[in-house]
Amino acid sequence: MTVEPALIWMSILGPGCLAVLALFYVAHRHLDAIEALLANSKYIGDLRTTFSGAGLIGKVLRTCVIGGVLMVPGPYARRGLIDLSEVKRFPAGMKRVIVGILLVLIVCFFMMLAFRAWTYVSPK
Repeated sequence: MTVEPALIWMSILGPGCLAVLALFYVAHRHLDAIEALLANSKYIGDLRTTFSGAGLIGKVLRTCVIGGVLMVPGPYARRGLIDLSEVKRFPAGMKRVIVGILLVLIVCFFMMLAFRAWTYVSPK
């Protein structure tokens, strides 16, 4: 039985593209509200001032960093970069959306790496 590589590639790339589109939407529409919820966090404030002039790409970058902070707040809190009480009060639905998008992107990235390794070592 042969497996069509294009079908595997599209099954990986499809969800990744949808996640990127969702990330662009969240960054464009909701980033100001998200940053307002984390107003006392020094790290988020510094990112906002640094990347505020970078347009949509800067918004996407800031959204990804906020997603990382929401996924693993411990190291940021230990260094005093974020207010842990703000992260705990962050709305669960919005947190699920941001973290979910990032997790889908991370999983798709590693699936692409694994698929590339598989195509490299598989017999032709």
